[in-house]
Amino acid sequence: MSPFTLIVLLSGLLLIYLVVGGLFVRWRLQCRRDIPPVHDKLMRTAGERLRLRLECLDERTDWLLLAGSFVPLALLLAGLAITSRPVGLDHPVLVVGLTFGAFIIAIGATAWGILFILTARRTARRALLGERIVAENLNPLIADGHHVFHDVPTENRDTAFNVHHVVVGPAGIFAIETKTLQKRRPIPGRKEHEIIFDGEQIVYPWGQDVHGLGPARIKAEWLADWIYQITGRRIAVTPVLTFPGWWVNTTSARGVYVHNPKQLAALMRHTQGPELDPRHIELIADQLALRCRDVEL
Repeated sequence: MSPFTLIVLLSGLLLIYLVVGGLFVRWRLQCRRDIPPVHDKLMRTAGERLRLRLECLDERTDWLLLAGSFVPLALLLAGLAITSRPVGLDHPVLVVGLTFGAFIIAIGATAWGILFILTARRTARRALLGERIVAENLNPLIADGHHVFHDVPTENRDTAFNVHHVVVGPAGIFAIETKTLQKRRPIPGRKEHEIIFDGEQIVYPWGQDVHGLGPARIKAEWLADWIYQITGRRIAVTPVLTFPGWWVNTTSARGVYVHNPKQLAALMRHTQGPELDPRHIELIADQLALRCRDVEL
């Protein structure tokens, strides 16, 4: 095949990519201009922030695939067009090498970007599933007169974050942090399905650390401060850390309760916290509902 024929074929293929890419961009812009049939805002469900992150990752994947299929082909076509010019080049081998190198870099960058997004997506999906599991185990509390909220948005020290779950009831207020961990190879002598909390650190089958305890305390403190702003009353918020899919053995609870999601309902029914009168319960629940009702179509 002559260089001219190859350039024609690659040009035709590039033109097809441009047409398809243009149609894709037009469709994306049209989706953003769509007018939703309902303008009412909905309550946040468990893992709402993770759901939005998954949508963002999916959109990045679409754009990356579009760019990853266009850029390498354009580089290859440009290099081939330069080397096939009738006027001789001083360094044709260098041009070919640079073209091939740029082609490989573009392919590699696309592959790395897709792998990074797929890894982030798998992590977010696992976390979303964990928060949904916790939500299902908290729902029975509603029949007992508790108010349950999920993915409560907040800001602290100019850093936006969210409280995964909040329970408000007669026994007090609970801020629940969910950690959905993937199981690893255990150290000899430890059970592969058990997490132990000794009051100071969390002991996993493969090691130990204090990750998760800090965020649970910080979010409980923020919630207590926010409640003080709306009620004028200092009400202690109990921090809870939960691990879906793990058997949790708490030998000493100091400041933070660490449990399996299936233990949460019993914990909140029987914990002797600061008793709240119905007036404060309804006020706090109404304010949390307003804060969580921000989901749009």
